[in-house]
Amino acid sequence: MHPRCRCTISAVVGKVGRKVKGITNGAQLGTRKLNDSAVAKTFSKLQTYWSEKYNVKVADDLKYLNFNAVKTATQGVEAVLKEFPATSIYLKEFRVYADENIMSTSYGGQISFNPNYFGDIESLEGLAAKDAASGFHPQNTGILHYGAHEAGHILELALIKKYGGDIDDWINHTYVRRIVRAAYSAIKKSTGKNIYQLKKDISEYAAAPLKIGECLAEAVSDYISNKDNAATLSKEIWKVLKRELNIDDR
Repeated sequence: MHPRCRCTISAVVGKVGRKVKGITNGAQLGTRKLNDSAVAKTFSKLQTYWSEKYNVKVADDLKYLNFNAVKTATQGVEAVLKEFPATSIYLKEFRVYADENIMSTSYGGQISFNPNYFGDIESLEGLAAKDAASGFHPQNTGILHYGAHEAGHILELALIKKYGGDIDDWINHTYVRRIVRAAYSAIKKSTGKNIYQLKKDISEYAAAPLKIGECLAEAVSDYISNKDNAATLSKEIWKVLKRELNIDDR
């Protein structure tokens, strides 16, 4: 499998996803109540945390993968959900699924982890670091931020539900197109760049032909990774998402 051979839609209808780098966070649990996924020190505590706080199932099969890699990716998902809390109801499950993606998100609200990559955190970190350095993904991204990318697809799902769309809008990325167009319209004069150039400033993956669905998710990952240093289009997409999902900028 070539690490860049990825499809927006796989044999299982509605699968979208991306690549990943790892950051291991060593938090201390002690006697504190779990109020952030970073403090979960065991798989069972991670399951309990996501179940109790977000009503999200963490499938048992995930315990056979590298715990720190899985936990860090879920932290990235949570970083986005905290910014868009009303969208958390559309995330249903973290599960194991082996397809052409390292991580992927389905129309049903399942975020999947490919066991062929999440078994070895060092290899995963190396793969993603290489792609981030080359510009294939936004700068400074890692496993946490790739989890944020998948949460970007959950935001797309929230938009579809808000406007009464269906799986065809997921497949065709109807609302991603609207968000990206709105963001581009707001900045095209000030930047003097065309839409392809602005997407390329985010990452090669964001600018890839026939990958419009990944542009929004890459922008979310970029913003979580780099904040004010994110690409101009990423920051504008973030602003539009905040307006569309009724969350004020913070």
